Amino acid sequence: MISKEYLNLLLDLSNRNCLFDKILNKLKNYANLENIYYSEFKTSEGKIPIITLAKSLNPEDFSYVKMFVGAQHNEYNGLFGIIEFLICLKNLFSPLTKF
Repeated sequence: MISKEYLNLLLDLSNRNCLFDKILNKLKNYANLENIYYSEFKTSEGKIPIITLAKSLNPEDFSYVKMFVGAQHNEYNGLFGIIEFLICLKNLFSPLTKF
């Protein structure tokens, strides 16, 4: 669950870039897990995090693709939802994975 404090900080435009960078830095840590790859796509409006869960990045090895996209009105809620998913994934696999 996202704390009220963080939600209030996100509503303040002056805090968003700093908080978004902190979130991206946390997402980068998940690239240490097996089968998780992190990259960023830069646009004129900022960075878009790309998290790939796959055995390899070779497109021939993909059998299907799921894409999560955040829109302007919910991009932070969507991002926090993805972070919560990754935390669950980390907790599930952390006994098997070294950081």
